[in-house]
Amino acid sequence: MFRMELLVSAIARLLAAVFFSVVLIVLTWAFVKVFLQPSASDPTIYFLKHALLVGGAASVGIIPAWWNTATPLVTNFKMALTVVIVSMLSSWVLNEIRGVETHYALFGGVHRVEVFSVRYMLEGMMAGAVIGGNLIGLGFYSYRGLIYREF
Repeated sequence: MFRMELLVSAIARLLAAVFFSVVLIVLTWAFVKVFLQPSASDPTIYFLKHALLVGGAASVGIIPAWWNTATPLVTNFKMALTVVIVSMLSSWVLNEIRGVETHYALFGGVHRVEVFSVRYMLEGMMAGAVIGGNLIGLGFYSYRGLIYREF
């Protein structure tokens, strides 16, 4: 049976989760970039570090939005753990599927080095983390709302 309250609540939670996760990703990434200055000689390690950073920050905004006080605590913790894992994985996977925009530049006038666009990488990772985490949160919330009438 279709429940309008469940739909309205899910849309409100989705909007809140998207907003807070994007804000937290931008703030966390800016803080880490300015104060910790992560660098890696290997691009793969660099991408993995940023995927963990972006996915973790997104999940901090997603989990409270989909947390349901009517649901048992164990189920909420399972949802939270799943959101963290999926946010991190989906940010990395979408970045790998999409690729990173690269350019070549001269270093020291003679060496050609590959330069990649951090903005392009961050856009892909943000989209992957926000979409992946919110789909998991929405799935848990919809299932508990439709089957157990918890919303």
